[in-house]
Amino acid sequence: MLLRNKRSGFDRIEGWGSMHKDDTKEYKSPLGCTSTTGSSEYISYGGELHLSNSAQLELLLGLLKRGVPLRTTVRGCSMFPFIRDFDILIIAPLNEAEPCLGGIVAFIRNNTGKLAIHRIIAKKEVGWLMRGDNCPEADGVVVLGQIIGHVTRIERRGRVINFGFKPGIGSYLIAWLSARNLLLPIMTLALKLLKIMRLDGRK
Repeated sequence: MLLRNKRSGFDRIEGWGSMHKDDTKEYKSPLGCTSTTGSSEYISYGGELHLSNSAQLELLLGLLKRGVPLRTTVRGCSMFPFIRDFDILIIAPLNEAEPCLGGIVAFIRNNTGKLAIHRIIAKKEVGWLMRGDNCPEADGVVVLGQIIGHVTRIERRGRVINFGFKPGIGSYLIAWLSARNLLLPIMTLALKLLKIMRLDGRK
């Protein structure tokens, strides 16, 4: 997921993952969520500054090193449906706490060195296994030094979202299912059943 920061001297700082003009990409996730990332301008008339992924990472690291949490809007579908496009997250420093199973963290990817916000789905001997709830594959194992903060709050349309996020049975179950490649099939089936129920309710 990408950041869209609101803590700065600018009106907003937006992170789209690219700073090239006319670089608009449409991402279609396994569950059918579609997110368009990109921009036709570096700075829009709304006062938004579009940052690359590396700039987003640098901004987040700078704030967290000072012990300051970041309240930001995120873009993307990799954590759908538990975190959705345009949800607002608060990302806070770990403060020496060990990451927990089922927790959602901001970390640096092994293969690209880029920032990502995904769930911890397993504890390994050398680190933690990460995966987006709506991703067909895991990110791989990351060590403690690659985890730069954890999500402490999710907001959607003015409401606080707790399901699948707060430490407890719900987040542990999601992590357990994801680690065994069962989460996506179950969520796909659940969404299909929900769609059928909605159609039946309209008859």
